[in-house]
Amino acid sequence: MTQHTPIPDDPLLQQLRDLRYTEPIDVTDAVMARVAKMPLISPQRQRTRRLQWWATAVAACAVIAVAVNITLLFTTNYNEAQISSVIASVYNYHADYQASPSYYESAVLDYLYD
Repeated sequence: MTQHTPIPDDPLLQQLRDLRYTEPIDVTDAVMARVAKMPLISPQRQRTRRLQWWATAVAACAVIAVAVNITLLFTTNYNEAQISSVIASVYNYHADYQASPSYYESAVLDYLYD
């Protein structure tokens, strides 16, 4: 650690120490006058509120859509036997329709005369 060496008494340094500023040192009035001249910055609150409202509305719609899908998933009662019998009857109808000779005749006639 270095030790501080004392400065010798110099008359010039002593004069500098004795100098005093005669005016009061108060810059508050000058700063406040300058601030009063500056234009106020208006906040962009209207746009942020509108954006926040839209974000809330979109989030609420998403929550409602998910809730409806989950509710339908757990509350819908599928009658699998009835669904399979309807599919089988449609398949049988189509198979019977294709097996008839009139089906092929109409297809050939449509091809020839188109």
